Amino acid sequence: MEFLTAFVLGGLFCLIFQAFMMITKTELPVILIFALIIGAFLSASGLAAVLQQWGGGGIAVVVIGAGQALYDTTQIALATGNLVPLITVWCVFIALTVIGCLSGFVHRKMHQGKKAEE
Repeated sequence: MEFLTAFVLGGLFCLIFQAFMMITKTELPVILIFALIIGAFLSASGLAAVLQQWGGGGIAVVVIGAGQALYDTTQIALATGNLVPLITVWCVFIALTVIGCLSGFVHRKMHQGKKAEE
């Protein structure tokens, strides 16, 4: 049952974001930032804990989980003065952002070359 609820919860979030993206024609990076903000909001309001208790990993595997991680590590850093978890999360975000930008650049260059050949 745990796998089913995780699948349903993660699938619902994916469905909501996909529908929002298709209806509003919003670019994917904006949707991802929106998901991070929602994850931080859900964590701050306590709703993330409730959803995670019901859906387990279903909320952790989508981008919303990254917003939760950012919020939670910020709270730990502020409460304990230990900045290591916060620095770790920021380093991961920065590394993923750089990888994503480089991948997007390479992808765009590859498709521009193909369009020029046609």
